[in-house]
Amino acid sequence: MDFTILFFLLTIFSSVHGHVPHMRHSRLHSVSPPKLTRRADDDPSDFSWVKRWAAIGDSYTAGIGSGRPLGSIFNGEKLDVKVKTLNITLPNLEFSGHGNWYCARYDMSYPMIISRLLGSQVESFQYAACSGDRAGQIYQQAEQIEGDLDMVMLTAGGNDLCLVR
Repeated sequence: MDFTILFFLLTIFSSVHGHVPHMRHSRLHSVSPPKLTRRADDDPSDFSWVKRWAAIGDSYTAGIGSGRPLGSIFNGEKLDVKVKTLNITLPNLEFSGHGNWYCARYDMSYPMIISRLLGSQVESFQYAACSGDRAGQIYQQAEQIEGDLDMVMLTAGGNDLCLVR
């Protein structure tokens, strides 16, 4: 039996019983664990310790269709438009490949709701989620997050399960 099929069957069987096996990666074991900020034991709803946080992931994190879109195609974001070898430049418009409009981020997504709930205590919020991204691209989002963070929200896997081609 092919190892991939065996691993898949073992994963399905084990997840039913509450244990998910994983392949070990040598690089993951060479990194020392980060310093963690302990939350107060007496109040589980106290998130005053969150000063810097980020949301990475796919369309579940971007909140596609929930509320109003963040950004606009015409608001100065940049987009690298390449059709094979043809480069298209639009005058007076600059787009980025991972801006709010391009990534279909919405104002009622769960990271935006949580950002409003956390309020003014937040010093930095990085919203890198992008609709359509797969696990490899979400890994790149994580690599691009800057600074020391207190919390990272992540949703991944929907596009890897053939929800997007």
